[in-house]
Amino acid sequence: MARVDRPPQHLTIEVYAVGSFRMTETTKLEYRQTGTTRAINVILVVMLFFVGISSFYVFATSFRYMPGIALALLIIAGDIYYLATVLRSRILVTGTQIKIRNALGERTADLTEIEGVRNIYGKYGGSVTGKLLCLKAGRGTMTIPMMAFDLDDRFSDWLKQLPDLDERGR
Repeated sequence: MARVDRPPQHLTIEVYAVGSFRMTETTKLEYRQTGTTRAINVILVVMLFFVGISSFYVFATSFRYMPGIALALLIIAGDIYYLATVLRSRILVTGTQIKIRNALGERTADLTEIEGVRNIYGKYGGSVTGKLLCLKAGRGTMTIPMMAFDLDDRFSDWLKQLPDLDERGR
């Protein structure tokens, strides 16, 4: 799958004081799964679909078919969810707003609604595999899997506007 270069985005950086800035954008940034991640996920979706269909056929033609058909339908339903995740997952950044979309819905937050950001570390405390946006007023969190999306420096610059809650906690 060939990588498509995006047109340049126009950024405006407003300096308020030494070390603090606020970035606004005239265009929206959209990030999808990386090409490799997306290709692997599509291959897995196709494989699971064939497992579900073949299981359904095998159990539908046997004498004790009801539990097997239920299992096959569960596999097919999971596969549909997985496909929706592959096709719909994206991160949209428009000015001061971020929208994270997954298979079942989307969450939106403005910079004023975000308390800060925390790092999500890989197994055994390795590298940073994601970011956790902590929302104010107990509204929960928004997870950004860094490895799955084709993120760039513009997204990193947008995240730098947010307080680092890991640093604050030390």
